[in-house]
Parts: sequence; structure tokens; C-alpha cells
Amino acid sequence: MAQGEGPSAGPENRGANHAAPTTAEQAATEQPQGRSRGQAQGQSQGPAQSQGQSGAQAARASVGVLVAELVGLAASSPLADLPQRLSLVTLFALAGGVAFYYTDRAVAGLASLGRAAGRLPGLLGRAAAVPMHALGRVFTAVAVLSGSTARVTVSAVLLAAAVPVGLFVTHSPWSACPVPREMRVAASAETAPAIQAAAAEFVRDTADWRGCRTAQVTVSAPGSADDLRTRLLNGWQASAAGPPTPPGPHPDLWIADSAAEVAEVRSQVRSLIGTDTPVATSPLVVAVPAAVAELLGGTKPGRFTWRELISKLEPRAVLRTHPETSNVGMLATAGMYTGIERDPKERAALEARVSAGVGWAETALDVMCRDLDVAPATMPAMVLSEQQLLEFNKARSGSASEVWDRPDCQRAAEISQLRPLYPAGGHALTYRCVRVIWPGGSGTDDPARDFCRRLPGYLARYGFRDTEGALPDRLGDADELRRNAQVSPGWRPKVADTVDLAGRPILGDHVLLAIDVSGSMDGAIGQVGSRLAVATDTAQTIVSHMPGTQSTGLWVFPSSAVGGHAPQVPLGPSGEVEADLKRELAPTGLRTNLPDVPLRTVITDALADLRGLFGRRVLVVFTDGGDTRGLGPGDFATRDGTEVVVLATNNGCDLDAVSALEKHKDLRCYPLGDEPPEETLSKVVLDLSSRAPGEAG
Repeated sequence: MAQGEGPSAGPENRGANHAAPTTAEQAATEQPQGRSRGQAQGQSQGPAQSQGQSGAQAARASVGVLVAELVGLAASSPLADLPQRLSLVTLFALAGGVAFYYTDRAVAGLASLGRAAGRLPGLLGRAAAVPMHALGRVFTAVAVLSGSTARVTVSAVLLAAAVPVGLFVTHSPWSACPVPREMRVAASAETAPAIQAAAAEFVRDTADWRGCRTAQVTVSAPGSADDLRTRLLNGWQASAAGPPTPPGPHPDLWIADSAAEVAEVRSQVRSLIGTDTPVATSPLVVAVPAAVAELLGGTKPGRFTWRELISKLEPRAVLRTHPETSNVGMLATAGMYTGIERDPKERAALEARVSAGVGWAETALDVMCRDLDVAPATMPAMVLSEQQLLEFNKARSGSASEVWDRPDCQRAAEISQLRPLYPAGGHALTYRCVRVIWPGGSGTDDPARDFCRRLPGYLARYGFRDTEGALPDRLGDADELRRNAQVSPGWRPKVADTVDLAGRPILGDHVLLAIDVSGSMDGAIGQVGSRLAVATDTAQTIVSHMPGTQSTGLWVFPSSAVGGHAPQVPLGPSGEVEADLKRELAPTGLRTNLPDVPLRTVITDALADLRGLFGRRVLVVFTDGGDTRGLGPGDFATRDGTEVVVLATNNGCDLDAVSALEKHKDLRCYPLGDEPPEETLSKVVLDLSSRAPGEAG
């Protein structure tokens, strides 16, 4: 033996001697010579059986500790990181259990490595042998413990200690919370409040044991249902040709209001639609005061068709939102026009009955807010979803929930609640949680999948029915709802066909647009754009959605340095001049540096041009105020019933001359640029429809 081996051999051999008597051969040599061969054989089997029992105990202990570790990690780890962490913990726990169980082999291996290191020359051998000797002593201390129970106990204690240590390292109580994973959800304006409330619950429920959020959910809602579908089809842009615009980055999930919406988008861009999961339903109802419901024989579901019900409610107004803006309005339109799709006269009569008191850009929530405090005697009938009616009644009783989160509608009023009338057919919103697949992906598959899985439970708390049409068992303030109401989740109309059935909002029979193109219109309106761009955008909206039913035209002013105006597109049949109007309404082509001209001349000349035409005549003037000198009531004396609407930027409605004429009811002025064009025009349509053609004021 080499000189350097002496000091290291003793402890190592002593450790080996403690482990050696456990072998079967040494046990056999210790048997008394007077015993029989059979007795010796029986005793020689004892250590083997003991080793088997020791192995089973060690395995059970290791499994128990491992399960405890896995449970601890499952309760404290983000879902996205859980598989990797479980794999690592399992690997280390099993490796540790095996190492402790076979300590005698570990000691022998370390001793061998120590002897081999000691044979190296000089200081190198000593330096290499020192860590091997230290580890050898540690494992020897474990090996000399008598009996398998002690070994298993030590193993279990060490493994159990790894749990708090591991949690302390990976989730230190005073360390900063990890950055939550972003997930974006798109929904219609009518559904977004409920989805926002569900998202808040999801963020709370998925936080880790310290309260750190593991996901951050952003819910976006374009102004109209049609805009939401258009954005999905155009890469989340307002139009195929335009630049990216709000409401923000690509959504990871789309909460669709009906299977019809999903089918419409999928039919045009199949690759965009991923997993499509039904999450809830809510039938459409006609909400009326309790006295009206009793007069019609109660609220038995399906007693009347849509058309019968609307007819029986006369002369009370019936409010149905426009199907292009509202999915509630879209599904109601399909229900109302079932069987009369090819009868334009009956459709027109029904359309006039249900759309006169609703603005073009109003959703069901807008109508609810506007009529929240109306007394039952004058309350119109409203087409709502059952869940919206539940929220509306809560608000009318002064206990609005966080689901309907509009601050301007949270009034503490005590007004009698409305009752639902369920038309035949079971037309219902069938909500779908749709995975939206964008090129490149967003990396939020796991949170999105988990959100869709939890969403039915969240929505059930807010009054939504489940996917089979059943109401939740426990639902406060829902006595007026009917559990036996029919729900048809499989109903799939074509969205485009349904929207076309309702027709377009009517601004007038003859509509003349007059746009100020002076140099001052080049001024900016915040981040929206120039005054001229806002004016032409609004004019394009009129041309696309509500031109004159008979004729439409476009004037610009001034037309030269000395003033005047030019008929850019003379009044002509709307269908024939639509293309010309859209081409001429490009703001870059209309921009000038010309000075303002008297607004009085433009208005009086336009009124003269419209005079004598049969039907409702509407003059729409776009300006930032311009030159109002001399403009007064006398200029409107011969307007012959023509409606004059001024859409003014730069606080043009506050000018003395304009304000005085509005008080005199010669014109109506609306600020332009503070809100989307659709909402401004919706107010115009609603105001004009509230008066008979030609009625002053």
C-alpha cells in the first residue's frame, strides 16, 4: 500500500465493516455449528427478507414525501410552469431516495474514488482525495445507523425538508411577483361587461399562494357587433385598407354572441377560428311592465310569435336595436321576419314599428341606460336578452351589480321591475369561447384554455343559462324569469342576410351634404385627425349607411378665393351617385387654403335647391364655425320643412349665431370629433325620427 493510503484506509474500512454484516454469506458463517442445515438455511434467508421489507418501507416513505411535495407545488405554482416543476421535483426526489437507500454502495464507491484520488502524485492527489473523504464520512454516518427504520426516517426527514426549502427558493415571500401572462379577449359591447367581471374572477382564482397574479386579462369591445366581425376579418383593423386602429392588439379569445357569428367569420377566414367552445345561452325576451304582461295573459313562454306580440303591444313603443350594431337586435330581427323574408311591405311596416325610438349606434345596454328611470306608464317595450333584463331590474331596484358597470347607470331608484315575454321560437344568444389564431401566435394557449373552461361557471353567477338552456339553481332576484322557457342553441341564421332584412337607418328621403373645405379645416382635433378628415369620415358613413332614400348630393365651400360653393356631386339617385360620392370624399382631394365664406349664403342656396322635393329633406352642413355674420332666423323662413343639421368641430355649436338658431329650433347642431361618427349620427337619426317630416323643432 502506498504511503498516502494509510490515513484514508482506516475510516473507509470501518464504514465498510458496518455495512458488511448485512450480507447473507456473513450471516451464514455466524450460525452455531450444532444447528441443522435447515435451520441455517432459514436463518440465512432472514437478512434478505429484512432487505425486502426495508426496500418496501423506503419506497412507501419516498412516495409519501414525493406526493406531499407535488401537492405543495401544485398549490403554489403557475399552471404554465407546473409540468416542468413537477418533473424536476420527481427526478430529484427519486434520486435522493435511491441514494439514501443504497448508502452502503455509495460509501464503497466514494472510498474507491478516494483511494484512486490518493494515488495521484503530490498535492494533486491530496486535493482530489479531500472532498471524496468528506462525502465518504457523511454517507458512513448515515450507513452506521442501525436498522432500516432509522434509514427510512432520515430519508423522509431530508426529503420533507426539501419542500419548504424548495418553496422558499422558488416563491420567496418577500420576492417580487413574477410578470403575469397577458391574455386579450374581444367581445361585443353588449357582452363585454359580463366578460370583464368574469375576467376579474379568473385573475383572482388563478393567483398563486402569495396572491401574485399569474395572468392579466384585457377585455376589448368595438363600438358595434359588425365592427367586431369586420376587425376579425381584416386583421383587427377597422377596414382592409386602413391602418391598425383601436381597440388594441390582436385578441387571443373571442367571446361570440351566437354560433351564427362564428360561422360567418369562419366561412371567410377559416384559418382564423380555432377551438370553439359553447359556454352559455340567454333567450331573447320582450321586457314590459308587469301590468302589461298581465293584460296579455301572463308570461307563459311561447304563447305568441314575435309579430303577434309586437302587434298586441300597440300603441306602446317597441324598441329593437339595429342588427348591424347589436347582436340582440340581429337575432330579434331574424325572429321577427321568419316567414315574411320575401314580403318587403310587411317587413317595412314591422321595421317602422320597432326601430323608430332607437338610435342606429345604440346597443341594448344603451337603451337600458336611457330608459332606466322611466315610469311604467310610459315605459316602452324593450327587446333584451334574459340576462340583460335581470341586470336591468337590479338597477331599477337600486342594487345594480358589477356586471353592468356603467357609472352613469348606477342610480339608486325604486321603480317597479319589468317582466319578460318569451316569443315562440326560443331565439337565444348562444355564447361561444373562440380561440383566435393569428400568424405567429401569442403564447397564451394555457391561460386561454383555462379561461374557456372556467367561463361557464362564472357566467352562471350573472344570470346566464348553461349551454343546454337551463337556469342556474341559485340565482337571486330572478323570480320573474321562467325556467321552462324554450332555448334553441342550434339555431344558425346567416348574419349578412339578417342584417339586410332590417334595412338601413333613414336620415331622409333627400340628403344634401355641404362640407367646409376652407384652410381652417386643416386644424387638428386631438389625436383623431384634421377637422376635414373627421368631417369626410362622417360624410362617408352617411353615404355608406344612410344616404337619402331617393337622392343624395355633395357640395363643397368655398369654391374659389372669392367664395361661393360648388356642387361636387349634384343631387341624384342615391344608388347611382354612391360611387362618385365615395370617390369625392377623400380629404386629401378636398383640402384647400381658401378663407372662410359666409355660412349664410351656403345654407340659403342649399335650402332653395332642396325646396319642392317630395318627402323628408335634410341638409347636413360640416364646418368648424366659419363666417356666421348675418346668419339669422330670417334665412330659414322659406325652408319649407327642410331639416337643417350642423355637424361642427372646434366648438362651432357654441357660436352665438348657431346657438341662437338652435334655441329658435331652426337647426340642430351636434359636436363632431368627440365620439365616433356612428354615435353622433345615431343621435341625429333618433332626433329626426322623433318628429314628423317638416315639423318645426
